[in-house]
Amino acid sequence: MQWLAAIPGTPAAAPDGDTRGYVIGLGEMYVADPRFAANYGGAQGAELVRDALREYARAHL
Repeated sequence: MQWLAAIPGTPAAAPDGDTRGYVIGLGEMYVADPRFAANYGGAQGAELVRDALREYARAHL
């Protein structure tokens, strides 16, 4: 997720930013807000995306 570093104002843009927490937080937001969940087919789709982001963060960040 090197592209995250190119987004000014995000934690990933700072040399000591919490990229892992940022990615995990995005996944949590997708589940918590039905407007985001709708983009993934509802709560179950958002939970799948959240779990995938969490696993990616665990393994790679």
